[in-house]
This record gives sequence, C-alpha cells and structure tokens, in this order.
Amino acid sequence: EIKLPVLLNLALAAYKMRTYTKSHKFCDFAMEMESGRQSVKAHYRRGCVRMMMGEYEDAEEDLDRALELVEGKILLLEDGKDDDGGCNDAKDLKDAKEAQSERAVILREKQKLNRLVHQAERNRRRQKKAMEKLFQSAEENNTPTPHAESDEGASSLYPERKGAKPQQIITSRDDDGDDETLGEDRRLSCFGWYMQMMGRCAQKILDIIGEDDEGGDYVADIRRRLEEDKKDA
Repeated sequence: EIKLPVLLNLALAAYKMRTYTKSHKFCDFAMEMESGRQSVKAHYRRGCVRMMMGEYEDAEEDLDRALELVEGKILLLEDGKDDDGGCNDAKDLKDAKEAQSERAVILREKQKLNRLVHQAERNRRRQKKAMEKLFQSAEENNTPTPHAESDEGASSLYPERKGAKPQQIITSRDDDGDDETLGEDRRLSCFGWYMQMMGRCAQKILDIIGEDDEGGDYVADIRRRLEEDKKDA
C-alpha cells in the first residue's frame, strides 16, 4: 500500500523535472503490482509521459485505460447512491467528486494528445512534400546535357570552342623583347624560372650602372656566371 504512492510521487517528480525516461520507469515499476495495474493515476501519468516522449499510440492506450477505470469507479459510486439520489456518506461524496475531476483531467489530456497527433501528421506531410521537391530539383540538375563534340566525334567534359587557338605558354623573352614560346618538353621548372628572372634583374642593373675600365672585368665575370646559371637551369 505504501509502495504504490511512493512510486507515483517519484514518477510525478521526474515528470516535472522533464526526466521522462526515469518517470516512465517509475510508472512501469508501479504497473508491476496488481494495485498499480488498477490505478487510474498510474495509467494517467504513464500516458502523459509517453505523450511527451512522442509515443502517441502507447499514450493513447494508457489514457484510454485510465478513463475506463475512472468511469468504472463513477458507476460504482452511482450504484451506491440512496433512493433520493444522494451519496450514503461524506466519503462517497468526496470520492465521487474526485472521480469526476479525474475524468475531466483525463479528457483534457486526450484532447491535447489528439492535437499533437494531428500536428505531427501535418508536419509529416509537409516534410514529405519538401523532400519530393528536393529530389525533383536534384534530378533536374543532374540531367545530362549534350556537350559539343570534338573533332573525333566524342564528347568531352570541358569541350573546347570551335576555331579556338591553342594557348601558347610564354617562357622567356629574347634580346629584342619578343616573347619566346616553348613546347611541353621545354617548359622551365620553378627553380629555372627563378634563376632566369634573377638573371634578367641583374642584367638590368648592370645596364643601368654601365661598364667602366676599372670594373669591366668584374662585370664580364658576372655576365659569364649568369650565362652559366641559365644553361644549368
């Protein structure tokens, strides 16, 4: 007799703290007893917990069972009325009012559950429509489009425009300032390109400074070394 109220109070405390899993376990422990299986509060509280956990079908079963039990209690109290239609004593009157109050609370929770079920169904339909639109747009974007055919008649991922000239790669400039283009096998490496640019800068500096009689040998030596670096690159 003491164990059932304690478990129901623990379930209520856990429910108010929003620890629904613990509240559900306390209700299950209460249901293991015969008095718990016949308790209106046990079924009602487990139904509320399951409703908050999104288990709408199980919650409906518990609320229906709680409503069935409380209506049975009301019928028993009505059968115990005297000939004038009143209750036999104050205790029966109190129990009748309590049963009517429990019935009203259970009906309110069932209405709340019905609203949640309808809202969940609407959300499910909206999500389904949104996913259908998403997949349709994805299929339209993935539809293959015809590419321009190459000279051999095969399509490529990045077709070239007809009549477009091949891009020339400028690797160096000659003494007259004209660009020199080299083939794939004569492309300069990064180091070679760096050395070539350094040689150009040094040559420009030497042209600005000029060559006098005293520094002529030194300038010639620098030019010789730059020419050797170019050949090595």
